[in-house]
Amino acid sequence: MKSNAHRVLVNRKTGKYASASDTSALVWPLLALRLTNRGHLTPGGIVSLLLPKSQKELKRLQRIDNSNKIIKKTFKSKNKAGDIRRKVIAAVRDDGLMANLAVLFHDSNQRTHTIKQFSVWMVAELKDPNSEVTQAFQTHVPKIMPMYFAEKQSAWWERQLAERRKK
Repeated sequence: MKSNAHRVLVNRKTGKYASASDTSALVWPLLALRLTNRGHLTPGGIVSLLLPKSQKELKRLQRIDNSNKIIKKTFKSKNKAGDIRRKVIAAVRDDGLMANLAVLFHDSNQRTHTIKQFSVWMVAELKDPNSEVTQAFQTHVPKIMPMYFAEKQSAWWERQLAERRKK
């Protein structure tokens, strides 16, 4: 599983972040330097590949280490709309949620059970914040607002159900 965090350099005095190019070039050599200075590792083997070869570069790295700290920072999603869209589609493909919705649709005294009628019923039910359908969405998908689903038209629901049938 891919980690959601990365290391960045932060100036101790100002609190400003270093550039991405400086961070990528300096974080691992700084960590290797810290481990060798604390006596956790001997300056040989793989660690020697991370440390600079010349004394001048080693002193520069020590100076940078004294003025900066390394912190772990989590990535923030740049595409929140895309994240919500993926969660919405995953919710619609959730078998437990769809089974619950099918039971609610059947119990709503519908005479015929077509996808078109189900889609129209879903749109109408989701507009009511106190309906059982809205509550079902809140229990199955608590992080996504049911009102996001309420904005969808019946044609959207028909497409989602058609996609479910394909899989």
